[in-house]
Formats: sequence, C-alpha cells, structure tokens
Amino acid sequence: MRGPETYGHRRVLIIGADGLRPDLVDPELMPTYHALLGRGSLFTAFHSAFPTHTRVNMTTLTTGTKPGRHGVINNTMYVAGAAAPIDTADPKQLMEFERLSGERVVLTPTLGDRLRARGERLAVAACSTPGASLLWNPRNPQRILNAGTDYGDADLAAVRDKLGPPEADAGRTKYNACRWATRALIDVLLDQPENRAITLWLTEPDASQHFYGLGSPEALEGLRVVDECVATVLDALATKGLAEGFDLLLVSDHGHSSVRRSGSLAEHLVEAREELDLGDLIAVADFVYSPKGEYDPAALPRLADWLLERPWCGLLFTSVPALYGHRGVLPLELATGPSSHGRAPLLAVSPTWNHEANAFGVPGSVDTLTSYSPLKSTHGTASPYDMRAFCLGVGPRFAPGARIDVPCGTVDIAPTVWDLLGNDAPSASYGFDGGSLLALAADTPVRRERLAAEGSREAVEVAHVGGRSYFLGSVAP
Repeated sequence: MRGPETYGHRRVLIIGADGLRPDLVDPELMPTYHALLGRGSLFTAFHSAFPTHTRVNMTTLTTGTKPGRHGVINNTMYVAGAAAPIDTADPKQLMEFERLSGERVVLTPTLGDRLRARGERLAVAACSTPGASLLWNPRNPQRILNAGTDYGDADLAAVRDKLGPPEADAGRTKYNACRWATRALIDVLLDQPENRAITLWLTEPDASQHFYGLGSPEALEGLRVVDECVATVLDALATKGLAEGFDLLLVSDHGHSSVRRSGSLAEHLVEAREELDLGDLIAVADFVYSPKGEYDPAALPRLADWLLERPWCGLLFTSVPALYGHRGVLPLELATGPSSHGRAPLLAVSPTWNHEANAFGVPGSVDTLTSYSPLKSTHGTASPYDMRAFCLGVGPRFAPGARIDVPCGTVDIAPTVWDLLGNDAPSASYGFDGGSLLALAADTPVRRERLAAEGSREAVEVAHVGGRSYFLGSVAP
C-alpha cells in the first residue's frame, strides 16, 4: 500500500464519457456517478466548445484555448496546404500534414507540452479513434494507450501486446473497448508517479447513442458501462493506496440530439449551384471553404441568402469581416473565439433544432446535415442539447455536494488541471483562454447577452464571466 506521500504531490485524473448529456445521468443507471455527486462540485452550466464535435473538444480540453486559437476547427477540416480535407480521426493524416507543411495541427500548447517542460507527463488511456486520442498529446504519442494503434512506437507496441486486444463488441457498441481503456489505465498508468495528469477517455455512451438512439436499450447499457468503468477505477485507486492523492474531473465533451433529417451540406450546395454562381466554393462537413483561398466576394452573400432561406438553416456564421452585418449572418468568432490561423471557414451552418422527443421519449432533435442514414443521434450544432456537457470535480478543493450554475466549459479544464497541480498564477499568464473552475462560486458575477441577426431563425446567448466569454449556443429568437 502506498499513500499520496509516496508521490510528494497531488495528481489529476480526467475521466471523459464521450457524448454524456448531463440530464441523462440517472442514479439507477449510474450509481457511482450519483454517489460522487455528494462528494464533489457539479458544474451545472458546463458547455461544449463550438462546433460540438469530439476532436474539436478534445483539443479544447487539453489546451484550454478555443478553436479560433488551437486550430482544430472541425472533425474534418480544410487546411490550406493540405492535399485534401483532413480527417482528424486518422493519426496518419495528422502526422503527414505536419511533416509536409511544417505546421502543427494543434497550434497552442497542450497539457502534455506544459508538463513535459517540467519533466512530468500527461498520459492517456482511450478507446476513442486514434486521431482523437493523439490530439490530447500530439507531441508525445508515446504517452497514449489506444486499442487501435501504437503510433509507430515500439515501446507502446510492447505494452499493447501485454494488455492484449479488447474483446469484440456486439454491433456498433463500444462497451468492451471502454473496459480495455480502463484496464490500460489501471495496469499501466496509475503506478507511474511521473504521470501527473492522466486522461481516461471512454467512447460510450456516444457510440451507442449514434447508432441506436438516445434512450435506446443499447445507449442505456452504455451509461451503465461508463459507471462500471468509473467504479472499477475508484476501486483500483483505493486498492493501490492512491485515492487520497488524486483529484478527479469527470467530464463529457458535448451532448447529443436525435436526427430529424439528413442530406449533407455538400449535396445542398449542388442544388445551390443550379441557381447561383458559387465559383470554387466547397462544403466540408457543415463548413464552406474556398480551396484556392480566392473567391468571388459577391458569391458569399448570395450563398448566405440562399442558405438562410432553407428550413434547416438555424444559424449562419462567417469569418469574413466584410460579411459582418449581412442580414442573418453572425461573426464566427462569437462561437469559436477570434481566429489566429487560416483554418476558419468562410461560412459555418448550425442546423435548426427543437425539443421534439424521439421514440424513446428523450427530447432534443436536430436537422442533421449528413447523408449517413444509419445515424440515429448526433452532435455538432449550437443546439442546447449538443452544447450542454457534464462536469464534476472531486477532491479537497471542490466543495462536497455543491451545485455551481455559473457558465463554464471544456475550455476551462486545462487551466483547472494546472491550478490543481499547484500553479497559482492567473490563467491568462499561461496563455489559456479558459479559467480555473476552482475560482467559480455560486455568487460569481455573470453578464449574459442575447444576439440575433435580423432574418435568422435562431439567436445565440453569450455569457461573460471574470473577463472571459462563453458561447452558450442557440436560443429561440
């Protein structure tokens, strides 16, 4: 048995449950989470970064900066100099882009970078896509245990051989993959004291929700599996005598909405070209780009007007200053923060949403811009069902049983970890966009503003807390 004094200082464990909507944390399905609620502080206004995609938020979580700075602006994104849009799920594409361009995919320091500069580590055990796992610590892939890859590292390959592969999962679920990542954390990472911060990333309930629907038997089992994994980790910490030496952050990266309609933006642009001269404008996911970097300035307002006439277009954002103030269009930096790179799209669409319940009685639906028909539930929009995420802090510096309804988000996790590790300077001193959750209290002042572009179906809400702004997503105008 080893106590925390063995390590000399506290450590932080981030446990991520991909796609966990806070309103779906049920005490019967998730008794371990329910018990931890009494031991820690629940941040009830915790928000995803926009767009509410996993890899965007993985990068936000580990950098403490917004997409406008860290550069991972979408799961699939067009980057000048790349031969084709980059799929951030594929580590080979990420590494190849960096090799050919000399430019980093993640443009701001990660927790791994910051800890390595101090002779310490961020380690990751995950069952997410290999690219998503890599984004946590892209300059240190040898610190990442992922069931799907060894990132070309011989030492990692040896460790993965000893762990063995995860048991096969039935259908499109990832229950056993989650159990594999949990075992990798316990068997390999916890006993290495130089791992000052560790991330365990579980791909449930996201996987089951995507393919079986919110509230489906498979999705409910996904919630049970996540709770089981957390219980297994807590038991291991106690058995190893490490429980008192760790602070815990239980988070999710985004919520989920039921799919109400399909049809990709690229398909819709084919229709638009029949009416409009769009030149070289292309669609990548829900974004519009010019692959050559040059375009007819008159094409954008024409396309913006056309998009806003579609019944599925809820919000339309632009990164082009000349388009600010155009009827129905909002500045993209409201949602992503000011852009310090050239990766922002010309236009970004957030489809319409409503409170409609699905076949299992779970509310929240969205007009999904995809042609992938098996999708039952998804995320990526400014809908409040996508934007709301889960966050619970457990440890001596979190008030037991506290409920803090102050806007905050995934951008605050890295500065909170940095604070927990003993760095007491203001977050801005370290180049974070976010702030420490430890600085929030029930009486923290909040200024909210609602912004609506004339002609838009939806408005957006932004909160200002301690000199920082948080995009809270779409609201009815």
